Amino acid sequence: MSAEENKALIRRFVDGLGRGDLSVMDECLSEAFMNHRIDGTVMDRAGYKRLCSVVVKSPDTQVKMDEMLSEGERATFRFTMTWTDKTGFMGKPPSGKRISMSEAYFVGFDGGKISEFINFQAQPRRE
Repeated sequence: MSAEENKALIRRFVDGLGRGDLSVMDECLSEAFMNHRIDGTVMDRAGYKRLCSVVVKSPDTQVKMDEMLSEGERATFRFTMTWTDKTGFMGKPPSGKRISMSEAYFVGFDGGKISEFINFQAQPRRE
């Protein structure tokens, strides 16, 4: 895939999350997808989907693409998600407060899908 096609795939993924559409994960992430978290944990596509489902359950979730670069079969992007914490997050009970999470990833591709995220920045904050 070209750099522009890779960027379009990332945009489709991020836009889907913003709409609360978790089916975008099945569309954009490969079966062998791996998410390498900044804390050293690794999760497969099902685990990443469970993690994201906590955030997109909130009806006021907003997702904003902050920046993106792509060259060849690699890309990087940074985005910010903001939502009201009604289900609990990162092991804490629901606070009812707004949470803003900025994350940045290196992205790998395989067969026209995203094959891995390597998280190199995560900054959650409760408002």
